[in-house]
Amino acid sequence: MADSAAPRFAVFDLDGTLHPDAMGILLLRDLRAAGICHSAPAERLFEFLGCRDQDRLHEPHSVSAAYQLYAQALRGCDLHRVEDVARRLWEREVDNVFAYVAPVLGELRGRGTRLILISGSPQEVVEQVALTLGFHQWRGAVLAAKDGLYTGRYSRTPAVAGEKTALAAHLVGGRQHLAQCAAVGNSTSDIELLAAVGRPVAFEAGPRLADAARRHGWPLADRSSLTTAMLGLPPR
Repeated sequence: MADSAAPRFAVFDLDGTLHPDAMGILLLRDLRAAGICHSAPAERLFEFLGCRDQDRLHEPHSVSAAYQLYAQALRGCDLHRVEDVARRLWEREVDNVFAYVAPVLGELRGRGTRLILISGSPQEVVEQVALTLGFHQWRGAVLAAKDGLYTGRYSRTPAVAGEKTALAAHLVGGRQHLAQCAAVGNSTSDIELLAAVGRPVAFEAGPRLADAARRHGWPLADRSSLTTAMLGLPPR
């Protein structure tokens, strides 16, 4: 039976929340090293990301530009080769997941919470993460493909403003259920989702997210306090 203190649903981000790096960028680096993707747009994306701080990277125009460059880098590339690189990437990176992750997820599962992972990184690697860590549902960015080749377009972009909240609402069965949902966010792009759920947690927040958390009265948590912030009581 579910614990009355536990949320019915818990939505987690991936990059910077479960793992210290951006999995999509690690994937693109591995694809470039393997000669699978197009180098020029990949390099432009790495340069673009390197010129902006974390808050600026999550502004809508920056998110859109990054998605466009990523899609260009994979246009015409073989879907199955990318999936294979994603699988091998996660086999290498799984040991770098933050130490708090397994205990917190285990605690939530034990209390009857349904775990949801929503990330702006590609579905190819998000799925690997979700299956390994025991999430019940997951959504990553989906690069459109035809006949096994990427088209250079996206069919789902969770980091775009409004989309993460819409995905969360869909996965919990409607916006009316978001009140029964906890969500953990670590960037300004998560503010809308945090404002929509019943139990928001700002995780290791940068200045803009921390300011929003203080204004809204949201808990500010780090790796040592996330369990308490999500459950409202110490772990068993």
